[in-house]
Amino acid sequence: MAAEDLARGAQTFCKRTWWVFLVGGLASLAFGILAFVNPGIALLVLAIYFAAYVLVDGAANIWGAISQRDKDGWWALLLLGIAGVLVGAFALLYP
Repeated sequence: MAAEDLARGAQTFCKRTWWVFLVGGLASLAFGILAFVNPGIALLVLAIYFAAYVLVDGAANIWGAISQRDKDGWWALLLLGIAGVLVGAFALLYP
């Protein structure tokens, strides 16, 4: 019964917020059209988005490693986080 209630709740939520999916789709369509019109700027935006993602992911990995220092292998997550922050910062500076 719990799975059916969860599915029913998800359907209700999607029916109430259908417009969010529409706005996301229209924004994606607009970005695709703009990418064809001006591919240089589109590539720059994608590069900056990637750099920001890697930077935030690296910072989250560092935070996770520091907060889990009592667990085995925390240092590997710390190294991945440091590498992510360095690569993200480099990519933001030189997109």
